[in-house]
Amino acid sequence: MDNGGAFERIKQVGSKGREFWYARDLQQVLGYQDSNAFEAELAAAAEQCTASGVDSKQHFIIVKRKLENGPAEVRDIILSRFAAYLAVNDNAIAGKLVEPKSKVACRTAAGFEIPQPAFDPKRVLEFARAYFARMSPEQELTPEAFNELEARKRIMLRSGVVNANKKLVRIAHEEKFTEYANLYDEGYRGLYEMSAAEIQYKMGILARQNIHDFMCSAGLAANLSKTEIAVEEMGKTNLSRYGQSKANQIHNEAGQLVRRSIINAGGTKPEFMPVAEKSIKQIERMYK
Repeated sequence: MDNGGAFERIKQVGSKGREFWYARDLQQVLGYQDSNAFEAELAAAAEQCTASGVDSKQHFIIVKRKLENGPAEVRDIILSRFAAYLAVNDNAIAGKLVEPKSKVACRTAAGFEIPQPAFDPKRVLEFARAYFARMSPEQELTPEAFNELEARKRIMLRSGVVNANKKLVRIAHEEKFTEYANLYDEGYRGLYEMSAAEIQYKMGILARQNIHDFMCSAGLAANLSKTEIAVEEMGKTNLSRYGQSKANQIHNEAGQLVRRSIINAGGTKPEFMPVAEKSIKQIERMYK
């Protein structure tokens, strides 16, 4: 499924040329089954928007809308690109994308066909994150608001990466793997086509510094997705039988999956994503 194309097909353009998406259309393309739950996720994204000093009412607009062939108007939400960007980067959404049981192609509220047989929740979410980040959110925010939002996103995503890596370490410990560094490196090689040491060199940071501490939010989101996908796949695999080489392969393939999703959606390759000027510890002191 060409998910970048699907997001383009449901895109609307206002009278002033500003892009927007209807929440009901976005929900169906993502494969989110429960409308009320999806609205709750959008409300959480709007709160995050407000907490960063941005007027959420400019990005999340409740409207009444008549659907194609629908008998009456229904409640919907107009989402700016920035609003959609916040929504698809909410980690809570990841576990609620469900592959449709029906193999018959369905249509969005706008009447666009979504081919269901090729639906893959992980791929769709990765495409969504890359697609809505394609135009930087700073185009819709003041520089000050964008910098604060980026800092808060980094803090949140860095915490997610730490927790995901703990799950990876737990698996390695339970399976009595001994080459932890190789397990981590294979994930990086899949995502960046580089080792951890090569990434450090390219980022211009010291060998003792953690690369995650200087990644931008997009880089952290990519690493979080990579590790979560790998951990989930390892949980389905008999690693006791196949050993660490299989775990390394799974982590590498998870990195490749995320990398392809970013590139196919027109996003920046991970190795070329911006390097943060301030470390996570520095911004944590600024935004306690």
